[in-house]
Amino acid sequence: MFTAGLVDEVRHLRAAGFGDVRPLREAMGYKEVSACLDGALTLEEAIARTKTAHHRLVRRQHAWFKPDDPRIRWLDAGPQAPTACIEAVREWLGPGPS
Repeated sequence: MFTAGLVDEVRHLRAAGFGDVRPLREAMGYKEVSACLDGALTLEEAIARTKTAHHRLVRRQHAWFKPDDPRIRWLDAGPQAPTACIEAVREWLGPGPS
């Protein structure tokens, strides 16, 4: 996230007036970068806290989403993921009205 330009993205969003918007203030990574830009955290601290937050989320997701849960259709990430996702949603929705 950071190497892909997260700091610049948050800086741009704040400059555009979205600094106090709830999703930006609470989203993982965004709140840490925002705190960094405010001077409350160093960049290294923001990165470390973002990594910790993501690790916690992954652990919770492993508890919530079991691999053998029949309600979940797991899709592989990669270049075909968007197409596979669209196809899965179409299958789930079923045929449209005739």
